[in-house]
Amino acid sequence: MSDKPGVSIIIPTFNRANLLPRAIRSIQQQSYGNWELIIVDDGSTDGTEQEIKKIQDERIRYIRNEENIGAAESRNRGVSLAQYDFIAFQDSDDVWRPDKLEKQMNYLCKGNDYDMVYCSFLHHYLDGGELVVPNQQLGDREGCIFNTLLVNNVVGTPTILIKKDRFLACGGFDISLRALEDWDFALRVSKDSRIGFLSEILVDAYQTSGSISYDGAGYYEARCKMIACNVDYLQEIGLFDQLVMDIFHGAEQRGVLDAVEKIFLMSLKKYYKI
Repeated sequence: MSDKPGVSIIIPTFNRANLLPRAIRSIQQQSYGNWELIIVDDGSTDGTEQEIKKIQDERIRYIRNEENIGAAESRNRGVSLAQYDFIAFQDSDDVWRPDKLEKQMNYLCKGNDYDMVYCSFLHHYLDGGELVVPNQQLGDREGCIFNTLLVNNVVGTPTILIKKDRFLACGGFDISLRALEDWDFALRVSKDSRIGFLSEILVDAYQTSGSISYDGAGYYEARCKMIACNVDYLQEIGLFDQLVMDIFHGAEQRGVLDAVEKIFLMSLKKYYKI
């Protein structure tokens, strides 16, 4: 029995039988060995279950959703089944570097009062281009990063390691959102928690031909929710007008300004209770 705290790792997957084994291998190759992997199959039809059964590892648990419920709810379901007090997330088309989990656990548990830790990741594009995230976005990276996250999405889901009680306290991922649920989640965590950051690249994220396409309405619904939930604070720090103008400017460029103005008003009514 390891004397190191256990980590429950959650992978939601849908029709990624060709990529999922690579993601699993990157977990099995971790230098930190006290973990369980909960794979939540969101109704795959491509032989995902058969691929997982080929892998002989008692630390891996396979759960199948009877119907497709989406990545956010699948992650929440995985956490509800987790036996350990620390939660990490991986995506079925991404790869952890071998010391990712060990370095993050050491950092999270060294007595700095962090509830969550994340790291840099390298995004690999289909055209061969690469981008380190976070890159040159303004704002604090560590500690109280709520203001940073109000403006910039700097936390990738596969980079997150969080205490389970904190995940549950903030309500997990918002299953009503069709996009940016990872950004919304990190923002809500940061509102009441100190968050740690490792600048070292510990995750490789790969764009694939089957990656989720841009959901314009979902994007604007999520961003409008984030602003509507924090109107008073944004006005207090002088960011409200800027963020609203940024959203409307982007919507105008896409030719959807009228629709986004309606989404924003609906969000204010729902979340700000005007």
